[in-house]
Amino acid sequence: MPRYNQPPDENEDGDVDAWVELPPTSPELRLVSDTSDDLDQPVLPEEFWFDLDRLHQTPSATDTAPDPLSGTRLADRLPRGAWAALAATIALLAGVLLLPTGKTGDSGGQVPATAAPPTSTTPAHGPCTGLTGEVVTDSAGDPATLAGVIASFEAAYYIHRDAGQAMPLLAPESGITFEGLAAGIASIPPGTRHCVAITPIAPTTANVHIVEIRPDRTRIDYLQLINTRPADTGDALLIANVQKQG
Repeated sequence: MPRYNQPPDENEDGDVDAWVELPPTSPELRLVSDTSDDLDQPVLPEEFWFDLDRLHQTPSATDTAPDPLSGTRLADRLPRGAWAALAATIALLAGVLLLPTGKTGDSGGQVPATAAPPTSTTPAHGPCTGLTGEVVTDSAGDPATLAGVIASFEAAYYIHRDAGQAMPLLAPESGITFEGLAAGIASIPPGTRHCVAITPIAPTTANVHIVEIRPDRTRIDYLQLINTRPADTGDALLIANVQKQG
């Protein structure tokens, strides 16, 4: 557009040459004030212009906010499968490190294993060991029963070593005398242990297996067939016959 809307008066300052008709500015052109001293420096395109006012302003919170992707943690970048594999690897390495090597770190010697002391149960090797029967015992019983009267006789013979205690359990027809019974008891070394296995084969008859273990650990076995009968008075049974077997 013209610098002046109308020509100046010829008498104004007496300088007619001051009036100049400028060519109209093309609408596509934009004048930018040159702030440099170099008139030959080319004008940068608009996309390279700088806002000088913003350069002197304090950055706002929006301008200084970090890029969401730049602050992303490693945990958010790795898939869950990768984390699972990493955790399994760490657990495996930890298990390997914790495994005992069985050797000391100083001398290379074996580390002694600590174990609980074994429970010692010495098997019984008494006279009853290995015996079988309906009744297996090393003590007296009830004289009113078949097994009881036999067990009581053997207890009087081996434990009490008393012929006077054993004789009332014998019937007269057994043929055993006091003297003979006492002599038999005396022949057994003191400290001899015994056990008897009784297997009834009839209401008044039983197979009997007697075991002696003497102080020198000698074992002697006796197999007998014993018959009994009811006593003349009372409910007791009496030994009527002792027969050797085997």
